[in-house]
Amino acid sequence: MANTRVSCLETRHLPDSPNHADFSSCIYGPGKDYSEKSVFAFSR
Repeated sequence: MANTRVSCLETRHLPDSPNHADFSSCIYGPGKDYSEKSVFAFSR
């Protein structure tokens, strides 16, 4: 197997967000818009 490097960057909500009204909602359904923005910065 070749020597490879792999990274997985996933956008997520806080795990307990459904239980806190002041956290952003992670529950979506019909008629609700979904928008997410992720910004990643890399340096050496």
